Amino acid sequence: MKSNFSKRTQLQHVMENCLYYHHFQPIMDVYKYKTLGYESLLRSKHIDNPRSLFCEAINSDRLSELDISSIGMAIQSFNNQLDRITRDTHLFVNIYPSTLISQHFMRKLINIIESTLISPNRIVMEINESEQINNFSDLKDTVFQLKARGIKVALDDFDNGTAPFKKVIELEPNYIKFDKYFSENLTQSIKKQEILKSLLHYCSSNNIQTILEGIETDKDLSVAKSLGIDFGQGFLTGKPDLLDRLL
Repeated sequence: MKSNFSKRTQLQHVMENCLYYHHFQPIMDVYKYKTLGYESLLRSKHIDNPRSLFCEAINSDRLSELDISSIGMAIQSFNNQLDRITRDTHLFVNIYPSTLISQHFMRKLINIIESTLISPNRIVMEINESEQINNFSDLKDTVFQLKARGIKVALDDFDNGTAPFKKVIELEPNYIKFDKYFSENLTQSIKKQEILKSLLHYCSSNNIQTILEGIETDKDLSVAKSLGIDFGQGFLTGKPDLLDRLL
C-alpha cells in the first residue's frame, strides 16, 4: 500500500511541475525517403513508463490538463527548431478524444499555436484510439473545427474492428496510422497483406494518406511499399530522440 501511494505521489509531482519533455520519431515517405513529420512522445526522467503518468491523470481527472500541457510543450519544442526544419514538415501530437471535446480546448490550442511561428497546417492532431468515445457528435464537430482552421487530423492505432470504420467514415481524417500489429511479420502473413490492401484501397479512393507503424525490417518495408502504404514509422525509419539530435 505504501509503495503504491508513493508511486502515485511521484506521478502527481511530475504532472504538477511539468517534469517531462519529448522525444520525436520521424515519419518517412517510403518512396522518396523524405521526412513527412515527427511524432512527439512524452518522456520523463522521473518515471519509467510515460503511460503510467497518463493513467494517473485519468484516475485523478486531470487528463485534459496533462494532454494540453504536453501538446503545448511539444509545439514549443518544434517551434524552437523551426529554422532547421523544412517548411513542409509536420508535427504529430497525440491527444485523447475527451481532451478534444473538453471545455476551452480549442481556444487553448489556438493560443498555443499563435504564440509560435508554426502554420496550423503543419500541426496534426493524432487521436488516441485507446479511449472510449462517449460523445461522438461533439468529437466530430471539434474535428471539423480543427480542419476548418487548417489543422490536420490522424486516427492512431487503426485496427480492423467496427468502431474504427465509423470514425474513418464520419471524421474524414487526413491520415490513418495502422497499428504495428499489421507490420509485425507482414512479409509472412498473407492475411495481413490482404486486409491492408483492401483498407489502403478505401483510403486511396477517399484521399486519406496512410502511415504504417512499427516497421523494423527491410523486407516488411518492401512489402508495405508494394501494398501502397504512403508513409512508415518505426525503428527502421528512425528511432525516437530529442529533436535537435534528429535534425
